[in-house]
Amino acid sequence: MPLLLLAWLCLAPALRAELRVLFIGNSFTFGYGSTTDVPDLFDRLARAGGQDDPVTLMRTISGKDFEWHAGDSGTLAAINERQWTHVILQNYSTEPTHLTSIGGKSIADHLTFGRALYQQVMANHSHSNVVLFETWSRAASHALITGISTDSSFACTAQFQNELRTNYQLLRDNLNKEFPDAPPVSVAPVGSTWEQAGALLPLSDPGFVDLFMPNESPQYGYHANDCGTYLAACVFYAKLYGSSPVGLHMDPLIGSLNLNFGSDPGMPAYLEAKAWEMTQPPGPEFKATTTLTPFGDIRLSWPSRDGMLYNVRASDNPAGAPSTWAVIESAIPPSGIGNNSTSFSLSGPRRFFVIEEYAAP
Repeated sequence: MPLLLLAWLCLAPALRAELRVLFIGNSFTFGYGSTTDVPDLFDRLARAGGQDDPVTLMRTISGKDFEWHAGDSGTLAAINERQWTHVILQNYSTEPTHLTSIGGKSIADHLTFGRALYQQVMANHSHSNVVLFETWSRAASHALITGISTDSSFACTAQFQNELRTNYQLLRDNLNKEFPDAPPVSVAPVGSTWEQAGALLPLSDPGFVDLFMPNESPQYGYHANDCGTYLAACVFYAKLYGSSPVGLHMDPLIGSLNLNFGSDPGMPAYLEAKAWEMTQPPGPEFKATTTLTPFGDIRLSWPSRDGMLYNVRASDNPAGAPSTWAVIESAIPPSGIGNNSTSFSLSGPRRFFVIEEYAAP
């Protein structure tokens, strides 16, 4: 029986600090096909989360890559405008992959001109934190996904995303090795979060979550819709502030945009939770376990903490946001011995569970 076990933690906000953030990229950053752009949503999320109002600036031109920005006077002027606490660098969406048929660019170009841009940023302010924007694969139905890996196609979305992830991480590692005394370069795992949210699954898959722009010409599966752009902004908010974005969609700063989150009312909370989950540093594993009792029931066990309460939600279908699944047991107190457990009857051939943790009132 496949089981999905998640833990949602309500943590105190991180220390407030005014950030000055420059975004350098292309249409993935300025949100082509969306109501607004990633920097605007990041700014609104910061204020909704009680942070000091960040200074944000965007230098984005559709279809441009690291090489173009590294040679552009407008990008250099944006870099030199002020001492940025963070600079976000986003490359053209296929350049950090094996695909050489689009623009003749290569992974070597990604590394070479990513380094050149990095040096321009650090020449302006040696304490800037450079964050690499890992972008997302095309949709499973896109023409670049053919079932066969060639110099002009990918076998699957997993291959596409893995190459993006690997080569943004490679650029990060190269820069950190070459410049060990500078602030560490990091990667914002936007594309990996899209993948974990279900956006790269086939459209027919029950777990598919649509983050792509509708009716895009010449074909669907490239740019983000409002959900995809919002998820990207949530990743940056969670990464830069170390604070959870869960619930921030309810603030008027977000609500006033009238973003199209689709028909599922739990979608924005689901996206926020995914962004928080994917930006957490490695830590002790949440070791929830399942066992089958002699009576044919499922017993769930998980680590519990004093001062917290737990809800268990369940569904026979993993589609939709887990926050909308039925609560089958609520306000479970901690056991006092470090581990909680509870049992449930089976219903159907499979069942999915979510464990929610929240502070006791």
